[in-house]
Amino acid sequence: MVVGGGAREHALAWKLSQASGIDEIYAAPGNPGMAGIATCVPIAADATVELAEFASSLKIDLTIVGPELPLVLGIADEFARRGLLLVGPSRVAAELEGSKVFTKEFCLRQGIPTPRARTASDRDQAAAAVKEIGIPVVFKADGLAAGKGVLVCRNRDEVEAAMVRYFEERAFGAAGDRVLVEECLEGEEVSFMVLTDGTSVLPLASARDYK
Repeated sequence: MVVGGGAREHALAWKLSQASGIDEIYAAPGNPGMAGIATCVPIAADATVELAEFASSLKIDLTIVGPELPLVLGIADEFARRGLLLVGPSRVAAELEGSKVFTKEFCLRQGIPTPRARTASDRDQAAAAVKEIGIPVVFKADGLAAGKGVLVCRNRDEVEAAMVRYFEERAFGAAGDRVLVEECLEGEEVSFMVLTDGTSVLPLASARDYK
């Protein structure tokens, strides 16, 4: 079963449909474009208990989660309690995706190289952070914002616009209650992914997110 209903989940289901040894693919909730390669199930991606109950009732062998929100809500833990296999991190591990402030603090504790940053909850704190870090600077909503919560500011006008977006317009809702004000790094962005069970690590391909 593929959890989610976007283009990413469509791509996962499409690729799975080409694999041998797979008898049935379910998508929850899926989308009309996926209907030709998967059975779409009207269960929301964040309905973690309902998804686990569905997978258990049909004895689904493997579930792959696309969106971040179900992982942050603990879908992997819900499936594990029922002895169901799922590709995705536990709720505790998913906090690395769910909170940029948590991840920054984790990196600092573990000695993982990371850009300089400060956490701000209002304009005054953000202004002090910008003064300390300098421009260009990056504003990042702490929580999940569908990949839209980051603003790169290269001059004072853009910093002021970011202040308005985060602290006056509240454009990112609760996800922007805390904002990470971070040093801007120049260079190529790259993601390197692995699969791990907590003990062994299987390297996958690298990729770049163009946005």
